[in-house]
Amino acid sequence: MKNQENNWHWLAPEAVFEKLRTSPKGLTAADARLRRQKFGYNELKIARPSAFVRFLRQFKNPLVYILVVAASITALLSIMGEEMWADTIVIVGVVVLNAFLGFIQEGKAERALEALQNMIVTKSNVMRDNLEQIVEARELVPGDIVVLAEGDKIPADLRIFMANDA
Repeated sequence: MKNQENNWHWLAPEAVFEKLRTSPKGLTAADARLRRQKFGYNELKIARPSAFVRFLRQFKNPLVYILVVAASITALLSIMGEEMWADTIVIVGVVVLNAFLGFIQEGKAERALEALQNMIVTKSNVMRDNLEQIVEARELVPGDIVVLAEGDKIPADLRIFMANDA
């Protein structure tokens, strides 16, 4: 049998309430504030790569590999006496220009996505101070009792302890 202590889905709702020091009435506003200080906001931190890494990522493309091989071959032929330096320079220029344009486009896309994420604020119904209140989903803390309705977005990892068929 599995260790039920670490598997929240095995625990009875009363045991979950006890472990999280909460109840069906929810947390107090003061307790939620203390837990937010301890656990932080309910949001994912996405590590953005540095500009240098983002630029190098532009070279991770099979077509770029083919162009680099072609540039290497024309450079080798030029060294051996053929006059193909112009071809080599054009191919390398295309590769660098492609990387630069991809870098710029990716930066614009990241900024646009970040702006959209900042515009969308998900709200949640929670029990605080024995009252149903609407708070931003990022304000949720462990032990909050979330009240879900049809069509609501799930704002965090939740354990359902009561449901209605209505």
